[in-house]
Amino acid sequence: EHRVAVSLEGHEPHELRLGIGARAPIDVVLEKPPPPGRVAVGSSYPLDVIWRGRVLARGEASPRVEVPGGRQVLTLVSSAVFLKAERTVQVPPGGQAAVTAPPLGKLNVRALPDNCEVFVNGAFVDYPPILDRPAAAGRLSVSFRWPDGARSEQAVEVRGGAPTFVVGRKE
Repeated sequence: EHRVAVSLEGHEPHELRLGIGARAPIDVVLEKPPPPGRVAVGSSYPLDVIWRGRVLARGEASPRVEVPGGRQVLTLVSSAVFLKAERTVQVPPGGQAAVTAPPLGKLNVRALPDNCEVFVNGAFVDYPPILDRPAAAGRLSVSFRWPDGARSEQAVEVRGGAPTFVVGRKE
């Protein structure tokens, strides 16, 4: 079996598979892509917008990005507020669609004893106490690591406009 890929600048690529021993002529019609559309991302904080591995906006609040028309998946990222969220949007060719980033809440973290490191979604944040740290609404994993190797982990749900409290206890 063979895979044949055909592409032409300004057209959608096309790929087909040919079975073993296929000898018939191949007819391929390459279509022009629909005109791009724009997506307005509503956010009160700076974030990155990623589409198919490409960064379309970096560190902007409420960015506007251009993507091909049709169903698209954008990834919104802001490490400052522990955000990594996918948003699916139907982009009208030549038109505009909108998505909204999660609102912010406040994360408050304490630990007993407090001589530990605090990680959120696997990334080191600080030592406790952590007070009123802005965090995007959604599910977070908060973990604690004490000097003797003891660990603790909790899943928490941050709600927009509200404080969330987490207490890590060494067992």
